[in-house]
Amino acid sequence: MHRCWDVAELTQTIFQMLEPVYPKSGTDRRITTQGQLYRLALTCRKFRDPALDGLWESPSFIDLLKCLPSHVWESSERSFVRRLSSAWNVIMTFNYQKIRSPVGPGDWERVLTYSKRIRRFHAESDPSCFDASVLQSLVNSLPSGPLIPNLRSLDCRSWSKLFPHLSRLVGKHVLKIYVEIDGPAADLLPIARHCRLLRHVKFNGPSDDSTRDWVSAFLIQLTHLQSVEVFYMTQDAFLHVAGLDHVEILRVRCLDMEAFAEVDRPYILFPALHQLALGAESVTFPTHFVKVLDRAPLETIGVTSRQDCTAINSRALFWAIHTYCFTSRNTLTSITVELTEDFDTLSVNTSPYTMPSRVIRPLLGFPNLRHVNLSSPVGFILDNEFVDDMARAWPCLDRLSIKGQHTRRFPSTSNPTIMALQSFSRHCPHLRHLSLLVDATNIQMDHSSRTPRTIHTTLESWNPLYSSIDSPVEVAIFLSSLFPSLSKIRAPINKLQWKEVETLVPVYAKIRADERLFAQAP
Repeated sequence: MHRCWDVAELTQTIFQMLEPVYPKSGTDRRITTQGQLYRLALTCRKFRDPALDGLWESPSFIDLLKCLPSHVWESSERSFVRRLSSAWNVIMTFNYQKIRSPVGPGDWERVLTYSKRIRRFHAESDPSCFDASVLQSLVNSLPSGPLIPNLRSLDCRSWSKLFPHLSRLVGKHVLKIYVEIDGPAADLLPIARHCRLLRHVKFNGPSDDSTRDWVSAFLIQLTHLQSVEVFYMTQDAFLHVAGLDHVEILRVRCLDMEAFAEVDRPYILFPALHQLALGAESVTFPTHFVKVLDRAPLETIGVTSRQDCTAINSRALFWAIHTYCFTSRNTLTSITVELTEDFDTLSVNTSPYTMPSRVIRPLLGFPNLRHVNLSSPVGFILDNEFVDDMARAWPCLDRLSIKGQHTRRFPSTSNPTIMALQSFSRHCPHLRHLSLLVDATNIQMDHSSRTPRTIHTTLESWNPLYSSIDSPVEVAIFLSSLFPSLSKIRAPINKLQWKEVETLVPVYAKIRADERLFAQAP
């Protein structure tokens, strides 16, 4: 056998890329990935361990039970009728597990042989597979030490019957956990005390006070965190997470309080934070939050808010990002701010939510932005001059989207003309995707040879939103001369004139390319 198979990492990588083998004729059977790994494990000694590692990387709890001696447990089928509607019922069948005799330490020998290979484990939420008493007797019969000692990733549900026993089943080297909570979560704390090395934590569940307290107490127990994604946290948990040296990713989806109000800062907060995502009812909460990010080397910022998204409050948010994120001035590459408002509130008066260009001008101080996504309740009032300022300030742009939530119902009275797109062709050579509202009426094209024009070959798609247009042919001629690679115009489905432009642009671009070839021919 070739000596390259002596490299265990190479063999494991190859085995991880295996895919099912589908039949070539009706008589052949499909060979699953697990079936291929099983065959490889039987091939030779060098393949045995890598193949078994692949087979047992992420089994179910039932798979482990099947390794117990056959005299210990039995499986029986049970059926019940589930009513889907007044006219439809469905018969559902499931396997029910039952212990027939006491389980001794020796009965776990075969299970432990395979369970030490498990790296990812999903604690099933199906309560029909076994009774709680069965689980309790199994856990009590375990020998000393965890059932899954080398586990690295854990996925669990608070309502699963396995949930209360997880601190006894898993080892201390778990690095990643995802917990979906619905109901009491008191069993979280034993997991945190047992798995002290946790680095990546993600929670999902209702944002009630009791759940918030359990999640916060869980986080406070951990000191090696690198990424945290939660719906909520208490102020004590915020301070604990902010003071950790290795937290790089923070996502909070229900920020409904001022997390760092009047905080005495004896240490630097978020010294390693790279990615931040905040969701809040009021835009004022993210505004206060970013004031503690003066030492964070941020690369990505995301903010969503559903209330108080007036022009004044939005400008305060952008100014806070500009003023306090000065360490991120050269590291920030992506920013997303999505501000929405209730339609009934907007119907009363849109003027407080109408945002002039000065609202987003503070963001022009971040020169390395590559992805910019800005959305407000009724859009932004921009002009050609400000579009040119944006293009000059963000020369590394790859994606730019500036739009309004209710632009169709509350159209802006002032938009940049389509000629403003020339600024992107001159100053943003890497721009591939653009979403911007423009005025595409009354196009005045200067065809004189003295007019400088930069051909931009990277722009692939443009969403003109509800941009006004009167002559699809003139617009297509202009776009094809400026962006010959533009292939998709993602206008609303009822904007048929923009669909016509999408059809014409590649035609005109090809005609121009052919003309250039003819001109160069001897």
